[in-house]
Amino acid sequence: MNHRLLRPKRIIAVTAFTGIVGAVIGAVAIAPTGATEKSTSSGCSTSTLDARYGSTLRVLSSPGSGNWSQVETKWVAAIGHPMCTTRVYLGTIGAGKTWAKTDMLAHQPANQRVIFSFRGGNAADITAFERSRPAGTQCYGSFWHEPENTYKTPTQQAQYRAKWGQYAPAIRAGGCKTILILEGYTSTDKQWHWEDYYNAGAIDSFGWDVYSYGWEDKPPVYRDPATLLAGPQHVARVTGKHWGVTEAGSPVIPGDGYGVARVAWIKRYHQLLVQTHASLFSIWNDYIRYSPPPTVNYTAGTDMIHAWTGTG
Repeated sequence: MNHRLLRPKRIIAVTAFTGIVGAVIGAVAIAPTGATEKSTSSGCSTSTLDARYGSTLRVLSSPGSGNWSQVETKWVAAIGHPMCTTRVYLGTIGAGKTWAKTDMLAHQPANQRVIFSFRGGNAADITAFERSRPAGTQCYGSFWHEPENTYKTPTQQAQYRAKWGQYAPAIRAGGCKTILILEGYTSTDKQWHWEDYYNAGAIDSFGWDVYSYGWEDKPPVYRDPATLLAGPQHVARVTGKHWGVTEAGSPVIPGDGYGVARVAWIKRYHQLLVQTHASLFSIWNDYIRYSPPPTVNYTAGTDMIHAWTGTG
């Protein structure tokens, strides 16, 4: 994840915190039929179209920032079984790299849905890496997630789209789907636009890193999930492509005490996704961001994990 601090400001509908959980409201009401989904089995569905909820897993060196094994242990203990979807971050996929040699992936259960991103590698090595995964594992591969901060000029963006033309056949040959992962604001922004990075023939699906950013508002708020997801849903309608939330997060905002209102906000987020049958996967970014400053704490407690996954 890379938060661009100089992103254009926009007027956004929000979900405000008023001091008690009952006062956490949004612009769009959640109907009584939007009940949360509960996991009933330790196994993962074999369906490729079911909605799944999970967490990011990453290798981190900063103390307390949430190394993958700590995060996974916490989530598995909270939901009572292995996660059925995860997001992992890889660098260059080189020769000899396999699923079994990747600590974050080696022990994952059958029928896991994995969204992985990488920064480069030989096409044949990427295909071989995917083919080394356990049978039944569903996977989505993304070249250079959140390209907005690296590929900025029209020339660079054209280069990025061309790279996708090279990598898409390798990802598909390995039996995985391609996924273009962008920051949520590019789904609606006038200056930074999703189409600048979209190679239609190379992209099977979209992933959106959708954060509240409401801690920056005055007063701080938890922004309405319906507003946060409106852009991704619009892109899905325009392109006809499936999509998922590949990173989501909000720190506890000032005035929320122990984060009780954040849990209520996350429940609304989950309920909206269930109601709309929109996202194939929704991933909470469970870590502490130290750079760039200021520090932002997205870490999840048990109640929050239950709210996000619909298991509580």
